[in-house]
Amino acid sequence: MVRTVARLFTCCTLTLAGLAPINSAVAADITVETSSFIPLPPSRLLDTRDVGRPKAGETLRVRIAGVAGVPDNAVAVSMNVTIDNAQQPGFVTDWPAGVAQPTASNLNIDHVNQTTANAVVVPLGTDGSVDIFDQPGGHVIIDVNGAWTPAARATAGRLNAVGPVRLLDTRGTPAVETRRLQLGSWALHASTAVVNLTVTNPVRGGFVTLWPAGTLMPQVSTPNIEHPQQTLANMAIVPLGLEGAIDIWTASGADVIVDLVGTFTDSSASADVEGLYVPVVPHRTFDSREASDGPIRGGWRRDIPVVGRNGVPATGVGAIFANVTATEVSLPTFLTVYPAGTTRPNTSNLNIEQTFQTLPNLVLARVGAAGAVSLYSQRTTHAIVDTVGYFTGSPATADPTVPESAPTPVFPSGEKPLRRVGDIGGAISPKSVVANGTGLVYAQNMMYNHTVTVYNRDGALVRTLSDHVGPLQGAPVEAAVFPGGRQMYVSNYSMYGPGAGPEGFDACSNASPVGESTVYRITGLAIDQVIPVGKVPKYLAVSPDRRWLVVSNWSGEDISIVDVAQAKEVKRVHVGRNPRGLAITADSSQVFVALMGEGRVATVSLSSGDVTQVVSVGGGARHLNLSGDGQWLYVTLNEESSVVKLDARTLNPAGRAITGTQPRSAALSQDGRYLYVVNYESATASKVRTSDMTVVDTVETFANPIGITYDDEAQQLWVSCYVGRILIFRDGELSR
Repeated sequence: MVRTVARLFTCCTLTLAGLAPINSAVAADITVETSSFIPLPPSRLLDTRDVGRPKAGETLRVRIAGVAGVPDNAVAVSMNVTIDNAQQPGFVTDWPAGVAQPTASNLNIDHVNQTTANAVVVPLGTDGSVDIFDQPGGHVIIDVNGAWTPAARATAGRLNAVGPVRLLDTRGTPAVETRRLQLGSWALHASTAVVNLTVTNPVRGGFVTLWPAGTLMPQVSTPNIEHPQQTLANMAIVPLGLEGAIDIWTASGADVIVDLVGTFTDSSASADVEGLYVPVVPHRTFDSREASDGPIRGGWRRDIPVVGRNGVPATGVGAIFANVTATEVSLPTFLTVYPAGTTRPNTSNLNIEQTFQTLPNLVLARVGAAGAVSLYSQRTTHAIVDTVGYFTGSPATADPTVPESAPTPVFPSGEKPLRRVGDIGGAISPKSVVANGTGLVYAQNMMYNHTVTVYNRDGALVRTLSDHVGPLQGAPVEAAVFPGGRQMYVSNYSMYGPGAGPEGFDACSNASPVGESTVYRITGLAIDQVIPVGKVPKYLAVSPDRRWLVVSNWSGEDISIVDVAQAKEVKRVHVGRNPRGLAITADSSQVFVALMGEGRVATVSLSSGDVTQVVSVGGGARHLNLSGDGQWLYVTLNEESSVVKLDARTLNPAGRAITGTQPRSAALSQDGRYLYVVNYESATASKVRTSDMTVVDTVETFANPIGITYDDEAQQLWVSCYVGRILIFRDGELSR
């Protein structure tokens, strides 16, 4: 159902025009034509606080054309949309009425009662209306500030994309409520400014308003500030006022940063066809969550092709409007969007404050080399680009000093001695710690706490996940990262609850009457799959081709081979006593299995399930690590105080390092240069140079270190200790 909302100007209130069903035979697209911009005095077009809260998941249909000064023949509108007092997390999508709801979003809500705003440019559909899907069930407030009307050639209303150029930064200056910003030469032949406004260091919550200088301040808002010291960005399209200036008012005592990204011409400009706007149905151009190369890595750029797709032509495009969303961020960061093939400007488009936050902003981006824009993030984050329209013109001129292709991120292992930088305690009993490679570390706290605790690279707790799923409860023991880092598979030592069967124990065997257990899949920060496997599952590994999940069932003397797509065990292969460590070959054809109870390593074909070889390697073979080139297999020998290096083809020994008493788990750096090992009885962690198997550093830990993980991007080593502590070490200087 679509609820239609209409404005009654005779009494200056809002009323509901009733409910209307969505027509199932919607158009697949909208008519594409060039258009010119008409600035409008900022005006409030809709405020559902006056007419009743939308239901969560409801779609509103709002008439735009012919309302609040918007021309009857408008083809697109510029507005600021605020969601107030959201009832649940979710997203908001604006799109032309009469068109199927696209896969795109304009606002994102992280928590209940949140108030947030974003600039929105959207084509107008049936009867000059837009549809608004309000998943969070918050009040919807719309402030309109401009529109586009058809034009094949124009003087006024054409885009002049610039910079970005930083016009104002009040940090370090006395706080004032109202500031006047002069555009200087940028105001020549211009009616309107397009700016990215960043608000930072507010002393309290509130909002900011931008409006034409010399006119009365309107009752509208741009960004909405929720709390002191918040940093928030919002794009704004602001008509120019007295002497080509805009006024800025803040109710929160905040600093403001203004980056100019474009202007729209006035009637004094020459007539031309460049800079005209063509709206398109919002569409998802890029989503790093689904990309093979994963998130935008901190300190690196990613080039995103934006032309030649979804209604945007391959040539004749000078700039785009896109909603850019940062999500699942590793640490507080900023994101900059700029023309590919040019030098990154000293400006930003989004500012994200918290780990795993989701935050959007409308971006006016000039198109660069190969019809692409570059995305740069200070810290690692996933990013989403939803294109909503384009401007005619030519791409930005490439800078010959900028590499034509975005460099591939490289994270060398740390060359310095290990130094402790963090110490985590609390209600934890971590059997293992696993870095997901994109900024989070998961600690599995067994049946002693029944939780998985998730931390960021600063060691701050991001979330505590209960191992309860329905009436059942698990016991998280080990974890494996799905390629890309968005999903984690966690094994449960035992299950508890109705029908779970007897609890497992380390000394049990296949003949012991213990119940089978499960693996949980965690996507983001929530359990979304439960996969039955064998008895006392311990280690897990995901194949590089993302097809298989392999689980070692300690007491079942077998491994479970799970088809990832089906989330279902498809083979169970008997391998021998107490299987634990796993390592899958780079071609995803075989898995090595450490048989701790036999001191051997087995090789299993993933396609057939055949055990192709079993080789003795030493007492207490526990953990396996395979080098990235597939040449070397490293095995911790719990009973021999050492780690052995094997030729992965023959499993013949090629080296050995004595690390400490009872070496348990190990982590291999991405470049394969160093192996990090925890020594359970020695209460130490060792750093081994793999080229000659020399121990180059050993550091003390708390008692009973049992889990270990190395975060290559941050050059961080995490060690979990059974006594309820996690230690963080660093051996390099890379930015996190």
